Amino acid sequence: TGKVPMEIVLLREHLDTLNVTTNLLYMEYEDMKFFEQMTKLQHVVMDDNYIRSDNGVPTYLGACTDLKTLQLSYNVLYGQLDNDLFHKLSNLEHLEIESNFLTGDMPNSIGKLKELVYLYARRNSMSFNLDFLKAGKLNNLFALWLDGNEVTGTIPTEIGQLTGLASLSITNSTELSGPIPTEIGKLTDLRRLWLYNNALSGAIPTELSELPKLEVLELQNNNLEGEIPTTVCANILTQTYIHKALIVDCGKVECPLGTCCTKCGDDNANSQNGNLAN
Repeated sequence: TGKVPMEIVLLREHLDTLNVTTNLLYMEYEDMKFFEQMTKLQHVVMDDNYIRSDNGVPTYLGACTDLKTLQLSYNVLYGQLDNDLFHKLSNLEHLEIESNFLTGDMPNSIGKLKELVYLYARRNSMSFNLDFLKAGKLNNLFALWLDGNEVTGTIPTEIGQLTGLASLSITNSTELSGPIPTEIGKLTDLRRLWLYNNALSGAIPTELSELPKLEVLELQNNNLEGEIPTTVCANILTQTYIHKALIVDCGKVECPLGTCCTKCGDDNANSQNGNLAN
């Protein structure tokens, strides 16, 4: 309980990991000023506490330029993410800020984090498009989960540059529209693709057939049409993953149950994300 004591700065020359996850810490923004002196930190894990900020992720963390892991999910973070902060945290590999009260845009600086492997930002109140992906710097990204925010615009063709991506989840973002770009077929390591409960339209791209590792494809509750390529059906149904799934709106998209789709989606059916990441 309580706070991380200011006396922790006495360890600043030696401490590289601060892990206080799942406690009853109650800390306001100014209580985190000690981070300004903790320049050797590489891992900060503070999930599931009562860390409160009205200014997004505390900018005091900008002094921790060696930081590789930053986990602040399940706290009480309000406000917008600071673009300059993530310019400073250029060594980040794992950024997790899920289930807070964050608002505003996704900083373009996050799209330039060349070392980033995991980006989890689900269940906030942010409103942003996917332009931050256009920088083409996220070649190491393995998992990208943005569900439950107001994601607007379209999926950019630059998605095909995220060649390390294995898990992509952008669901319950009803403003996300336009087609599924054919460039997704370049993500040959992709295993899980969740895009349900959006406003996507057009045909299912045949390029999905070029994803031999695909185990989960959930596209229900969109405005998609056409048919699921037979190679996609075969790729998924022959996987050994116990939670393999292929779900679309069968009234709009041709996908025979049993021989292709594992389930037909409808307005009342929401799936649960499996978890390849971590």
